Amino acid sequence: MLDRLFDFLREFITLFRFAVVVDVFEQGVILRFGRLHEVLVEPGFYWLIPFGVDRPITENAALEARNLPAQSLTLRCGTSVLAAPVISYRMADPVKFIVEVDDADSAITDVARGTIREVLCQMTWDEITATDSPVLDQMTKAVRKEARRFGIEVTRVTLADLAKVRVLRLVTGE
Repeated sequence: MLDRLFDFLREFITLFRFAVVVDVFEQGVILRFGRLHEVLVEPGFYWLIPFGVDRPITENAALEARNLPAQSLTLRCGTSVLAAPVISYRMADPVKFIVEVDDADSAITDVARGTIREVLCQMTWDEITATDSPVLDQMTKAVRKEARRFGIEVTRVTLADLAKVRVLRLVTGE
């Protein structure tokens, strides 16, 4: 009961919000009656129309790195490997990132995992582990191309871990 009271008070207070401050590493948008009104790319103080007319949404636009879950895949040569990629990215287009995509962080994770899998499955173990291997550049270019649709700029894709594994599949008749 007390938590409902606090939620009600918080919502009541936000009705009287007349300004928003955008920090240095933030970008955002102002929605007026649910439609895009203004894009906030510069840090500063922005006026709002209170009583729920304007709704500011800001997100962190600084470079961030994300460890993707390790995935098991089979290379072109038939070798089974476990790859744990890391992507470095930032928000490039606040309209796409905030307004057009429902959950951009999970979308980039899913797209990056699939794209990295496509690139690695087309290579052999010797091609990947060679000293002058172009695999990281190929992965970065492929993920960067897909991430643009979400308003995200991918700066780098690396492999935190890459190891051969034995695959043991257990099939039960139940």
